[in-house]
Amino acid sequence: MTQPTKFLPSRFRRALLYVVEALGSVSVTKLQKVLYLADLEHHALTGTTMTGARWVRYTHGPMAKALLPSTQVVDGHEIEVSNEPVGPYDARVYRPGPAPRFRPNLAPEEKATLDRILALVRQLTTKDAIALAYNTAPMRLLQRIEGETGQIQLDVEIPFELDDATSADVASPEPAADVAAVVAFKRRERERVRDLQEAAISRATR
Repeated sequence: MTQPTKFLPSRFRRALLYVVEALGSVSVTKLQKVLYLADLEHHALTGTTMTGARWVRYTHGPMAKALLPSTQVVDGHEIEVSNEPVGPYDARVYRPGPAPRFRPNLAPEEKATLDRILALVRQLTTKDAIALAYNTAPMRLLQRIEGETGQIQLDVEIPFELDDATSADVASPEPAADVAAVVAFKRRERERVRDLQEAAISRATR
């Protein structure tokens, strides 16, 4: 007899469920960007990521290798996934599921980090969420390497560990947007990795 797939509430699955429940409905691409930004901020604050996922770059920005197997485990239970038109394209859309077997049960600092990212990204289009993720220091570093070597940096691991010199080198000098939530987010990033570019932040708050 085939054994059922385990649905242990890993760190990634708990964060995934929290975001889907908070947004109610979210495309897979935007979902990935929320989790990536939360992992990046949590890493800046604690030295470790929240989800434990391995993030790689693909065409539409950061992608977690853990998403597909986690989706297969929780689809139809904690979440429900369907293919739907989103703008001019079809997309996989995540919603809370009909038969949850576990709750997110995040630590207070994890919940606070996700809530900050959700407040920043909630109203963004998927296109703007992609732009925001692409304007983080690790992604800008990969793009710089791509420009210098002429080699496309796809399916390569995104480097969360950046020293101060590298972080400063890929940061933008443009002034930050005058929005309290964004300024607070930017301040935390600058203390460690100077992560978000102000151009992306301005786009996020228009």
